[in-house]
Amino acid sequence: MADEDTSYMSLPVDEKCVHKNWKARVSGYEEAKKLFNQHENRKHPDYSKFAGLLAKIIAENNAIAQEKSVDAVLSYIENAALAPKTANDVLPVLISKCFGVSRQKTREMAIEICMLYIELEKHDVVLEELIKGLQHKQPKVVASCCQVLKEAFTAFGIKVVSPKTIMKSLSPVYSHKDKIVRDEAKCLTMEIYRNIGAAIKPALTIALNAVQLKEFEDEMEKVIVRAPKPTRWLKSQKPADDEEGYAVDGEEGAGPSSSGDTNEIADEPTIDAYDLLDPVEFLSKLPSNFYEQIESKKWQERKEMLDAVQNLSSPPKLMPGDYAELIRVLMKVIQKDANVMLVVVAAKCLNQIAVGLRKKFSQYASSVISVILERFKEKKVNVVAALREAIDAAFPYSNFPAILDDLVAAINSKTPGVKFESLLFLSRCALKTATPANLKKDVLKPLGGAITKRLE
Repeated sequence: MADEDTSYMSLPVDEKCVHKNWKARVSGYEEAKKLFNQHENRKHPDYSKFAGLLAKIIAENNAIAQEKSVDAVLSYIENAALAPKTANDVLPVLISKCFGVSRQKTREMAIEICMLYIELEKHDVVLEELIKGLQHKQPKVVASCCQVLKEAFTAFGIKVVSPKTIMKSLSPVYSHKDKIVRDEAKCLTMEIYRNIGAAIKPALTIALNAVQLKEFEDEMEKVIVRAPKPTRWLKSQKPADDEEGYAVDGEEGAGPSSSGDTNEIADEPTIDAYDLLDPVEFLSKLPSNFYEQIESKKWQERKEMLDAVQNLSSPPKLMPGDYAELIRVLMKVIQKDANVMLVVVAAKCLNQIAVGLRKKFSQYASSVISVILERFKEKKVNVVAALREAIDAAFPYSNFPAILDDLVAAINSKTPGVKFESLLFLSRCALKTATPANLKKDVLKPLGGAITKRLE
C-alpha cells in the first residue's frame, strides 16, 4: 500500500481549505478555526483573506469534512468584523447544503450561523433566504427552514422576525406532500399564534382550506397566548451590561437589570391582523359595463352591479387606488335610490371599502358620513342597521371638525329618524374617540347647543 500523500501539510491554511483532497480540507478547516479563535483583533488581515472563501468552504460535499467546514465558518462569523458582509454569499449555500444533512451537529451549527447573522443585523437577508428555502425541492431542507424560522421568531421576537413575511409564504407549505414539512409548518404557525394571538386568524382563513382551518383552530384552543419575550437581540439592541443585566431564561437575574432601566426591546408591539394580509386589488375587476348598468332603470340590473362590488370588496385588506368614482356612485345609491334593498347593499359596500382601505379611505369619509346622516330618514330596521355599520366604519378615518356642520344639521333635523340616529352616532363616536385634542371648544360649543335644543 502506497504511503498517503501528505504534501498538502506545508500549504497555507486557505489553500488547504479548497484542496482537492478531502483530508487536506479537513486539516485546513481545523487550522482555520484555531486561527479565527486566536485573533484578538476582529479586523485581522486573515479575516479578509477568508471572506471570499466562506461560500466554497460551506459547500463541502464530504460528510465528514462538512462538519469541520461548518464549524470553521461558525468561528469566522463569531469573530470577524467582516462577517455581516458575507451573509449574502454564505446563506444560500448554507441552507441548500447543510439543512438537509443527517448529521445533527452539522445542522445545529448551521442554524446557529443563521442566528448569528441575525444578531449582526442581517435579519432581512436571513429571512429572505429562509423564505426561498421553503420552495426547495428537498423536503428536509423545507422542514429545516420552517424550524429555523420558528426558532428565530421565538428568540428575536416580532420586531426583528416579521410574522407577516412568514405567514404570506407558508400557504403552499401547508399543503406540502411531505408530512414532516406540514408538521413543521404547523409548529411554526402555532408559535406565531402563541405570540400574537387571534391576529393570525384572518391570514390563516385565506391560506388554508376548510379542513385545514378546522384542524388549526382545534390546535389553537390548546395553546396559551403569552406576551413575547425575546432571548436574543440584534447587536444594536443588546444591553451594554448584557452579562450582568440579563441571564438565560429561568436563571437568576433573567430579564432587565434591577437598576430599573427599561430597554425598548422589552416592549414588543401589538400585531394587527390587517398588517399580516396582502392587499387585494378589485377596481380593475369591476364589470366592464358597471357605470352604465348602475344607472339602469331596472332595479335588478342595478342590484347585479352592486352585488358585484360587494363580492369584490369583501377581502379584509384592499389595494389603495382611485376609488372616487365608485364611492360617488355608491353614495348616489344611498342618497337617491328608491329601492331600499339596493341602499342596504350600497351601505355594505361602503362599509367593506372603508374597512379594507383604512387610512386610505380618509379622503372619502366625510362625504360618506354626510350622505348616510341624511338617509337615516329610513324607518326599515335592516336599512338603518346597514347605514349604522357603514357610518361607523367611515368615522375612524374622519374627525369631528370635518363633519361638524353636517352632524349639527342632522341633530337639528325635523325628521325624527335623522335626529335620533345622529345622536346615537355622536354618542358612539364620543365614547370611542373623545379626547381634549379632538373635542375642542369650537367643536363642543355647536354640538352642545344642538344637543341642548333636543332636550328642551
